[in-house]
Amino acid sequence: MSTKLVKRLLQETLELKEDNNEEVSPRNVKRKKKSSKSLIAKKSDDDPMQTQVESILVWDRALQSREGRKNKALKRKTDSQKKETKHRKEAKLHTMDATFISNSRTSSSKRSPLQPTVTKRTIENKRKIKDLKELAAALKKTSRKRKT
Repeated sequence: MSTKLVKRLLQETLELKEDNNEEVSPRNVKRKKKSSKSLIAKKSDDDPMQTQVESILVWDRALQSREGRKNKALKRKTDSQKKETKHRKEAKLHTMDATFISNSRTSSSKRSPLQPTVTKRTIENKRKIKDLKELAAALKKTSRKRKT
């Protein structure tokens, strides 16, 4: 528990000891409409220890419900974000097959595949391959002529 809550709890118990005739309610605790139990710690004249325990329980319940609401809200938020990202990924996969969707105003068509860059080396390699193929074809012809 935080120091503020401990201080409040101690103040509540001190007030209960001083004023046995008055009821003390915890601060900043909202009451639920559905619950029949009140959050006010009712004291009995017979047992002051019981009233102190009840006030501690009231604070504990209030803190637990607050933390529970925080955790539920955080879980809802993360779940919705996961669903949204999953939906985006699925939509992206489906749209990449059919058409390309972009945010630009200028292009509304599907992007063309990348073309390989043409350099001097690639041209030389293509010429060498072409020359080797021609040489292989010529050697085949000469080898056939020799056999016959």
